[in-house]
Amino acid sequence: MAEKPHTKFSELNNHQKAEHIWEYYKLHIIGGLFGLFFIFWMLNHYIFNPPPEITFDVSLYGLYANEEEKIALEDQLDAYVIEEGVNETTMVEFFAIRDDLDPATQQATVAKMVAKASLGEFDIMIFGSDYYMSYMVEDVFQPLGPLMDKGILDPGDYPLVKGSDVDYDSDEYLMVDVSNNPAMQRLFYESEEIYLAVYFKANPEDQLEKALDYLLNEYK
Repeated sequence: MAEKPHTKFSELNNHQKAEHIWEYYKLHIIGGLFGLFFIFWMLNHYIFNPPPEITFDVSLYGLYANEEEKIALEDQLDAYVIEEGVNETTMVEFFAIRDDLDPATQQATVAKMVAKASLGEFDIMIFGSDYYMSYMVEDVFQPLGPLMDKGILDPGDYPLVKGSDVDYDSDEYLMVDVSNNPAMQRLFYESEEIYLAVYFKANPEDQLEKALDYLLNEYK
């Protein structure tokens, strides 16, 4: 049987040319498209529209937290703490401390807390009930006296808590008892006790001062 004569590419119609190119170069085309997409994503993510940098952190600890209240607090702190026009944001993050969490979730939660501690990413820590104790014994709370002396912290009508008040060997004021704050009660689903502490590496002072002012004087 005679072989079918070879047709030159230039003699093909447009549809046949497209089929021919796709048949022989589809892997190259797909790879090129993925490469272009990745380059565009990198340029958009890091140059044209970079995500805001997290420059202030509020970490919550307890059995449960009201997700809507948490998101609202994050937005409120953004408006109060972050200067207008800068690409920065605050983070309000909840860590569930419950026995009914599955082991994988518990491991992920502990790993995240350890990572944030090692990187010094905590600023303000708020505890529902007595979950502060494991952090207090690690000496990671800033004494509040110097912050008050510098004008960074004004507890207002909220009671200050010494370490010795909660069976810890310290006469320093280490926490603010915000249990009677209605907004804190909503945030933690009406926990009986709620305490606010400042992480020992909390920085910078201007954002810390603004955040403390909001949480202790405006957040009701």
